[in-house]
Amino acid sequence: MIKKRIIIILLFFLFAGINKSFSKDPGFEFLRTELGARPAALAGAFVAVEGDLNGLFYNPAGLASITEKAGTFTYINHLMDISAGVIAYAHPLAKRGVIGIGIHYFNYGDFEGKDTQGNDTGMFGANDFSMTLSYSMPVKDNIKAGVSGKLINSNIENYSARAFAMDLGIIYTIEKQKLNIGFSLINIGSATKEIGR
Repeated sequence: MIKKRIIIILLFFLFAGINKSFSKDPGFEFLRTELGARPAALAGAFVAVEGDLNGLFYNPAGLASITEKAGTFTYINHLMDISAGVIAYAHPLAKRGVIGIGIHYFNYGDFEGKDTQGNDTGMFGANDFSMTLSYSMPVKDNIKAGVSGKLINSNIENYSARAFAMDLGIIYTIEKQKLNIGFSLINIGSATKEIGR
């Protein structure tokens, strides 16, 4: 009974902290885009999906079910010269889990620069980039866990920002109901560097 109360109290503070962090301006908005055809088709509801390499960006625990080497590549050509892409690879380790690496980028094209009086200041570009390294493994027959580390970078004209972040995830499987329950905390971190070049 005491253990249940402690768990409930810890969960309360965890979710209270998460709610507070979401109320801030998070930055690095490109990390909120849907990556891959299958996650996009599910409107991003991909936290409980296992065995799919796109899970690298939603819940690293999903990689634990990958049993063979796998790769994926996505390129998206948006309107107004915006392009985006994802490349990822997963490599199972013999009875020691799965490692994965993924790169995600956005290029927003070229813009005409203007000063406050409307005079031309030249062309400039903007882009975002993240690299993710993940490790996932089965904890028990019906529980899988994973962790990811991320390097994130954004550039616009003469300014850039860099951040380090991490993802944590768990997937619990109920075999009789053929049901997966997933939980993940993604992009936990903060900007470490903001500079004007």
